[in-house]
Amino acid sequence: MTNLRYILLEKLSSIGLERTTAWCMIGDLNDIFSNEEKLGGPVRLISSFQPFKNMLLNCDMHEMGSTCIGFTWGGTRNGQWIQSKLDRCFGNSEWFNLFPNSHQWFLERLGSDHRLVLVKFVKDQEVFRGQFCFDKRFADDPNCADAIHGSWNGKFNSSSMLQMVHCRKAISRWKKTSEYNAQ
Repeated sequence: MTNLRYILLEKLSSIGLERTTAWCMIGDLNDIFSNEEKLGGPVRLISSFQPFKNMLLNCDMHEMGSTCIGFTWGGTRNGQWIQSKLDRCFGNSEWFNLFPNSHQWFLERLGSDHRLVLVKFVKDQEVFRGQFCFDKRFADDPNCADAIHGSWNGKFNSSSMLQMVHCRKAISRWKKTSEYNAQ
């Protein structure tokens, strides 16, 4: 299986080296940049990430900005649950000249062990507004719980939809003041 990965990376590199126009890659690239892009499983050698990094460098590829947690694949290997950031979207420099604010979102897993990647191609004149995603790591933080309870039980005794809007805003404000660096 590793040999097939190298063949794919070589083919993508050859395409990228010949390409001078805008292009992007989206989908399951079946590789990661570092051990920080996975949870669980054995630690990989640092050198094992180099072929993927080299292909991206050869193709002048840069990852699009993203919202939400980037662990897009989850599965059991050798009896251990593992999550990795396998699915993503990259564009070359010419791509970002055309769509400088392109952004990727990772949707919920539905019928697959991968999250779908949704990409919005945003031009210069369009305004990008980030999508709110609740990071499960927030649930254990008592300050986040206080922000949720305060907004939900606050002075806004209105519909549950409006309460959710206030709650989302309170979590977003809290997140900006916290030390979380969620993607």
